[in-house]
This record gives sequence, structure tokens and C-alpha cells, in this order.
Amino acid sequence: MIRKTVLATLLLALIPLTAPAQQSETFGPWEIHYHAMNTLLLDPEVAGAHGIRRGGGRAMVSVTVLDTRDEEDHRPSRARVEVSARNLAGQQRTIDMQEVREQEAVYYIGEFRIRGEETLIFNVSVSPEDRSGPPLEFQFQQKLYEQ
Repeated sequence: MIRKTVLATLLLALIPLTAPAQQSETFGPWEIHYHAMNTLLLDPEVAGAHGIRRGGGRAMVSVTVLDTRDEEDHRPSRARVEVSARNLAGQQRTIDMQEVREQEAVYYIGEFRIRGEETLIFNVSVSPEDRSGPPLEFQFQQKLYEQ
């Protein structure tokens, strides 16, 4: 239960109330939470602590992998996380993801540039450390605004 509290606190610190709601996908015992947002929405101290550059033309994507096999204690899981995005014109970009570990939390963040108003389709591939087999893959779409 304490792990859920630590993760929830971390996510609340990273995501201001003005950001889009947290989204998730479930693959058996693996729950993957993700979101994308403009970096200006981050508190300057939080951004600085995580090495995230704030700017009107900068956005970030965050991915957290939880192992839910223990129904009472969903544990953050290390994973190989790969993310790419394409705009509606088909322009593709790869987003370099970095692992962040804080106390018992593990999550992955990546920064990228945006221009004007962009609708991006994100392709996410996750290979949890404690799982064999092909990666868990999904897409999500998010509209982002340069501020």
C-alpha cells in the first residue's frame, strides 16, 4: 500500500491539475500509465530536479510500468521503454526515454519539440524486466500546444 502512495505522490508532483488526465493500458498483470504534456505546465523546481527543460515549444511524455500480480501492492517495474511519435502529416520522430528512479518509484520520461498546435500519435513499446516474450505495444493520440 505504501508503494501506491509513493507512486501517486510522484505522479501528482509531476502532473499539474491543468494537464490531461492520466491514461493507462493493461496487459495481463502489467499496467502501463502514460501521458504527454507541454513542459511549461511543470513546476520549475520539479522540472529542474528531473533535468527537464521547460519551454513553450517543448513537451514531454512519461511512462510508468506497474506489476499488478500482487493485488495489494502494485509495484513499479523496470522496463525497456521505446516511444516514437508522428504528426498528422506523417512526420516521424523518435523520443529518447530516460529512466528515473526515486525511492521506490520507477518511471520513464522523454522530451521533444513541438510547433504550434500538433496532434501526435505516440507508438509505445514496453518490455518489462520481469517478463519474457514480445514487447507490449500500444498507441495513443494527444494534441499538444506550443505556449
